[in-house]
Amino acid sequence: MTDNLRDLTRLYIANHGTPIRWIAKRLSLYTLILDEVLDVISPYPVKKSDVKILKDSGCIVIDKDGFIIWDEDKKDYESRFDEIKQLALNKSLLFVNNVLLLWKYPPEIFRLFKKVYVLTYLFESSILKYSLLP
Repeated sequence: MTDNLRDLTRLYIANHGTPIRWIAKRLSLYTLILDEVLDVISPYPVKKSDVKILKDSGCIVIDKDGFIIWDEDKKDYESRFDEIKQLALNKSLLFVNNVLLLWKYPPEIFRLFKKVYVLTYLFESSILKYSLLP
């Protein structure tokens, strides 16, 4: 992933999925060209005991689709779990089989651009294709 797209992703996540208005307006004028398919799902390193602490404290719940949801009443808490909080508020973390956290790239970022082209011959069988479907 290029540094610019990585920075945009971090900014998007830090703002809880709400793009800053001027960035969204600017990006709507651009075409994004990806030379390769992005990794849109990857393991997120966290200890099982940390997930238990967050669940037991009521900071997170797991919804029916496996997404980790951060309790809105506790979103102003600052702790060592701030990165998990940001990702959860952006609906970018999945809990799989009560064991593994997966980070999911927020597909909404692609909708900020005027057009998006993915230059790869393997797009039809990529996870990126299916993560963009509604």
